Order: sequence, then structure tokens, then C-alpha cells
Amino acid sequence: MTVPPERPVPEPPSVATLFTSFFGVSAMGFGGVIPWARWMVVERKGWLTPHEFNEVMTLSQMLPGGNIVNMAVILGHRYQGLPGALASVFGLVAAPFGIVIVMAMVYDRIRDFEGVGATLEAVSAAAVGLIVAMALKMLSTLKEEPAALAIAAISFTGIGLLRLPLISTLFVLGPLSVAFAWYRIAKGAP
Repeated sequence: MTVPPERPVPEPPSVATLFTSFFGVSAMGFGGVIPWARWMVVERKGWLTPHEFNEVMTLSQMLPGGNIVNMAVILGHRYQGLPGALASVFGLVAAPFGIVIVMAMVYDRIRDFEGVGATLEAVSAAAVGLIVAMALKMLSTLKEEPAALAIAAISFTGIGLLRLPLISTLFVLGPLSVAFAWYRIAKGAP
């Protein structure tokens, strides 16, 4: 197994940068923020590697609450402690809060017009496309990890296709994933 080259560690973002970055992500990603968050955190700012993003995303999904809110708290806290976590979350929710209020007022006025329903369906399709694209990017980081790919495939099959309960699947695959991670660490893998 090859060891990835060292990457330069970016300068920790300020509290203001955390706020404006998450504000921008939430304003751009209305209806699907996680793909935009990945772009900002991994590709644009370099705050996390693709592998680190997957780890933070996994932890965010395991915690109660919204995935992206959990991610904002984790990243904000990592770089600036409690003030960073608060700035990230407030930045994340400020834009959608204002947009939802305005859109609710607009929708109330136009909801009966012809074409509004079809337009909303098209926007939903675009949001699904963004989520699929992000999932494929996350999956690409696992291509050299056959066990991780197998766990992902079993999870998708169990929950997505067979409609097994999420909690039961989590109780089976969670310990299996942890055992796999411990084994990789014991072998000295990154």
C-alpha cells in the first residue's frame, strides 16, 4: 500500500471565515448543502482531505441532528473551539432562514399558477443529482479499500433495497466497521 504524500496543512480559518464560508455554502446549496460543503471544505479551502471528509461525514451521520449542522459544529470546533462551532452553525442557518421566509411568502402568492409544480419537481431532480455526485466522490476515496466498499454495498442493499431497519443495520455493520478500522490501524495503514 502506498502512503499518500504529505499535504500542506492550511492555516486555521478564523471565526469570521468559518461564518462566511458556511453562510456561502448554505446560500448556494439550498436544498442540498452537503455536496457544496464537501466542495468548500475539501476542494476549495483544503481544510480536510477527501478521507477526512468521509470520516467527519460518517461521525456527523451517527450523531443526533442534521448531518450538515453536525459537520459545521465539528469543523468549527476543530479550528476555533466553541466560538468557531457557533459561528459555523449560525453561518449555516442564517441564509436558509432568510431564504425560507421569503420563499414561503412568494410560494403563498404563486402556488396555484400553472407550471409551479413541474418547476419544483425539476429542482428536486437537480438536488438528487448533487447528492448522487457527492456520494460518488466519497465512494472514489474507498476504491482501494475492498472491505469498506463491501460494507457500503451491504449497507445500501440492506437499507436501500431490502428496507431493513436502520438501527438494526447500524448495530450489525457499526461494530464490523470499527473492527475493520482497528485492523487497518494495527497493520499501519493510514
